[in-house]
Amino acid sequence: MQRPSANLPGPLAHLVASLCLLATMGCQEHKISAFNSTPEAQITSHTSDDAIIEGVPVTFRGMVTDDDDRSDRLTTHWMIGVTEACTDVAPSADGSTFCELTLGPEDETDGQTRVSLTVLDPQNASATVHLNLAAIANIPPTVSIISPAPDASGDPPRFYADQAIDLIGTVSDAEDSGSTLGIVWESTIDGVLPLEIDVESDGAVR
Repeated sequence: MQRPSANLPGPLAHLVASLCLLATMGCQEHKISAFNSTPEAQITSHTSDDAIIEGVPVTFRGMVTDDDDRSDRLTTHWMIGVTEACTDVAPSADGSTFCELTLGPEDETDGQTRVSLTVLDPQNASATVHLNLAAIANIPPTVSIISPAPDASGDPPRFYADQAIDLIGTVSDAEDSGSTLGIVWESTIDGVLPLEIDVESDGAVR
């Protein structure tokens, strides 16, 4: 095969050869690079104004997106405080991810706890978002029996079997109102008593 400049005048042949050389150099120096975008994450079920109660399971929801990959190719991880709660969670088709978290004493710092959501794409690019929530200790409720009460000497009261007894007590809880508490009257003989129980706003139980 003849070179392109074989039958061309000298100056023109030199020009063609130079163009071929430049074209070859340009092809050698041109490189194609791929860019992987960073995924994004957001916690959507709660805000920083919310509180989380110790020992009570709470379901959190987040949303993750990526410009390069479908949701089913992403992976999410949830943490509460320093504890890994949900790992390798695959988002749903719309990018939502869920995790049930339970606050423990070790997850609290100065009355707050941090919930974190991390998303990773197949190239290990990642993004993490944090949400600081008020941490509330789950203090057990208190209960007391007002009536029947011991007699003046401190001995248990005595009643006749055929006489009705007024049962009156009080309940309180640091996190919940009395109307949301489960309340039963129980005896050592009959077990749980089948009574209709009314709880007043001050916590009185009748």
